[in-house]
Amino acid sequence: MRYNISTLRYQKQSAYAENVTMPFAIEGAFNPLELKRLQELMNRTDTEDRPALTMGDADMGNYRGDDTPRVAYENAIPFAEFTEWYYNKLEQLTHEANEQFYGFELDNLMEPSILLRYESSERGKYDFHVDAGGDIPTCFRKLSSTILVNDPSEYEGGELLFGHLQHADDSGNPILHYPKTPGTIIFFPSYLQHAVTPVTKGTRHAIVTWFHGPPFK
Repeated sequence: MRYNISTLRYQKQSAYAENVTMPFAIEGAFNPLELKRLQELMNRTDTEDRPALTMGDADMGNYRGDDTPRVAYENAIPFAEFTEWYYNKLEQLTHEANEQFYGFELDNLMEPSILLRYESSERGKYDFHVDAGGDIPTCFRKLSSTILVNDPSEYEGGELLFGHLQHADDSGNPILHYPKTPGTIIFFPSYLQHAVTPVTKGTRHAIVTWFHGPPFK
C-alpha cells in the first residue's frame, strides 16, 4: 500500500504543487526475501563499513568528533551485476512515486545507495539536515529515499523525523506518520529538513539513496 505520511491515506492522484513539502511512503516495497538477499550480497563484498561523515567532518580531516551531528557507519551498494536487480526495482519504485506524487525532472543516479548502520552503543543518530546542496553531485540531489531494512522490534529510537511535521504525544515521544514495516521505502524532496533520532537499543539498518536532476526552476 502507498501512504501519504501526513495522513496515511491512499493516494490515487495528486496535485504536484501540494506535495513538494511532503514525504511519501510505500509500505513493504522490498519483501523479506529481497532484503535478506541484499544483506547477504553486501556481506560478500570486500568493502568494510566505515564511519559516515558529514561534509564538515570531511573538511576537518575525516575526523568524527564528539560533537558531530552524525553517528553511523556506511557501506556503498556498488553498481554491479549482482546488484542490478536491486537498482532496477529501486528505479521502478522511484519513477512510480515521482510520477504519482512529485513530478520532478529526474536524471540517472549519480551516487550509489548507501547501507547505514546505527548502533545503540554509540547512540547512533543524524541531527536535522538537508541532503541537497554543496558541490557536485550533492548539489543535483532532488529526491531522497530511505528503505527501512530491519524489524522495528530489533531496535528502539532511530525514528526518521521531518522538521515541519514534528509532533509528539503526551509523553514527548515522536508520533510516526509512516509504516515501519521492513522494506518500506520513504521518499521525500532532498531539500526537506529531516533527522534520525538516537538509537537507544539494538541496531538500526537503513538504505539511503539520492536521485538527481537539473536544478529546480
